[in-house]
Amino acid sequence: FFFSSRRRHTRFLPVSWARRCVQETDSISTADSSLEIKTIGGSVISTDLSKSSLLLSLEKNQLTESFIISKKALFTYRLLALSYLVTLCTWRRIDYSYYPFYEDLKYMTVWGLVLGVVYYIIVLSFYLGKFSTNNFMYRIAQIVFEIAFSIELTITLIFWFMIFPNAAGMNPEALGFVIDARYVVLTINMHGGIFLVLWTELIVNSLVFYKRDVIYLLLFSGCYGILNFIYTALKEPVYQTLDWKSMISYIHALVATFMSTLHFFIGHYYCKKVKRAELEPQQQSENSFLRVQFEK
Repeated sequence: FFFSSRRRHTRFLPVSWARRCVQETDSISTADSSLEIKTIGGSVISTDLSKSSLLLSLEKNQLTESFIISKKALFTYRLLALSYLVTLCTWRRIDYSYYPFYEDLKYMTVWGLVLGVVYYIIVLSFYLGKFSTNNFMYRIAQIVFEIAFSIELTITLIFWFMIFPNAAGMNPEALGFVIDARYVVLTINMHGGIFLVLWTELIVNSLVFYKRDVIYLLLFSGCYGILNFIYTALKEPVYQTLDWKSMISYIHALVATFMSTLHFFIGHYYCKKVKRAELEPQQQSENSFLRVQFEK
């Protein structure tokens, strides 16, 4: 619904409401309620006139578009971002090869890294046409990004203000590793670098945050809390401040969830206020008109 064109299409009255959202219209038929619409780039995005199908088809093309930079520049950034995240993942596995990868998933930091990699793999697949007509994968990419973006604030702040100060005050034998330059560089990238990458992604992409999607963030937080609790009960605390025995542990868990939720709504506010302001007033009215027609 972010695409517009000055060309008018008045050949068929029932779909005249969409005339300013597409570049050209073909294969219009009321007998089977089919409609083939082409985007500004000329690619087919829908062959169904139903509400959900056409709206999602218009929305999922936001994955490869930006109102700030060119499509090529957006693709280049995402390719570099994926390469950066994969490099961090490889680097971490080399430095922490003494235990298996699945055990590394006890850390929220690693979940943030994994979700970032998954998101970029999905969106880059859209450029290759792998999911060009798959509305389900569009929603998956959107939800994965919302979760990955939201938890990064919690990961970054809690690590630098709660976990790292305690680790820096411990001796190397107690830590099991040495805090050297290599460790510091990796740690800065894991607890800050990913945060900046995803914020940049939010600024340059055309995705929006839906308030209703906060439920997926809360579900993820709850699942991680259960995983953390089970690992702590069976082995040892993942984080020294989260042993699930004292009341302070539960307070920390609630604070972490609140911070992630707050970051989610900061992203939502940015999409609502800043990204919409970047659109021309005419485009805003067209998008509103499009949705009103669907809601009737």
